[in-house]
Amino acid sequence: MNPIRVPKLNNNDVRYVLVEWLAAEGGHVRPGDPVAVLETSKATEEISADGDGILHRIRAAGDECEVGEVIGRLFASDGEHHRHVAVGLAGPSEQSDPAASGPGEVVVTERARALARERGISWERLAGLGKRVVRAVDVARLSADSAVGPRAPSTPVAGPDHAGDPRTPVGPSPQEAVARVVAESHRTIPTAFTVMRMSVGRSVVHARTASRSARALIGLPDLFIQAIARLRTEFPAFYTAPDGVADQRADAVHVGVTVDVGTGLFVPVVRDADRLDLGEIATVLTDHRLTAMRRGFRASQLTGSSITLTLHNEPNVVLAQPIVLPGTACALSLPAVRRECALTAAGGVQEVEVVDVGIAYDHRVINGRDAILFLDALRRAIESPA
Repeated sequence: MNPIRVPKLNNNDVRYVLVEWLAAEGGHVRPGDPVAVLETSKATEEISADGDGILHRIRAAGDECEVGEVIGRLFASDGEHHRHVAVGLAGPSEQSDPAASGPGEVVVTERARALARERGISWERLAGLGKRVVRAVDVARLSADSAVGPRAPSTPVAGPDHAGDPRTPVGPSPQEAVARVVAESHRTIPTAFTVMRMSVGRSVVHARTASRSARALIGLPDLFIQAIARLRTEFPAFYTAPDGVADQRADAVHVGVTVDVGTGLFVPVVRDADRLDLGEIATVLTDHRLTAMRRGFRASQLTGSSITLTLHNEPNVVLAQPIVLPGTACALSLPAVRRECALTAAGGVQEVEVVDVGIAYDHRVINGRDAILFLDALRRAIESPA
């Protein structure tokens, strides 16, 4: 009898929602078969079976499950499964199959409820979809079909047991996950911060030229991602995953990049960024922005970063201090480009384009002198992009 446990999908949450079972109760499951869909505060992820056997479901769709919790079991044979069910060995904590719930009961996932509240969609409209499990994509489709824009709802979306109760919370939002990560970072990581000014005029021109060659819209973030990824060999400590006093050196550079298109803050990962050209990096970032608009990230897209780049390129943003994500050693911030006057070597005055790039770093892993050397190497790469 093999247990099916809830895996650790990210550093933001300690519990997830069991959205739906993909394998039938009593069905034969093989190693690697997808068995269930879990939803974190920001993404959904399929989990697969580690072994072979007959599935017995313990937790029901819509349940909140903690990391490591057993949500199902695999039995060696139909007979063993039937005996287990017949004699009630599951114990009082094991819940019945969701199919046994009464008709009309609708499970609305946390992300779906948060989006419904944001779009002003009532519980009655969600229930009217006729779905056993309502997911965020269903709410987004309903909102688009009825041309409902963001507004405050008159009735909270809490479920049939709480409809009409204004005190009932809708459930955790992506912002609550952000709050947990920020609190964890401040609590556990002794952070230092350094800033260096960089001239980006040549990089701006280079990005335009590269856009025409790659037939993709390439901008400064793409150049910074590429430059950051290529510094790993020279500065391996900046790409570590701190684990107490021991550090594990990254074998590839996966750059986490902040994306916020009005649906919440996400940090999807550009994987193997040190092996991608500018056009490929631009394509990945574009895909991430489109996925953020649909709030359709999978957990695997939001985990595994070895370094982070936070984008603060709204006009007039001069400086930003990023959060060092738990499990990483540092994070860089890229603010908006601004124009200023500078002296030339001949004593004249010229207009230049600059950014003040910041790096927040775990002082247990990185020292201030190393942070300065890293920023200076990044500056040289950005100021001479060709």
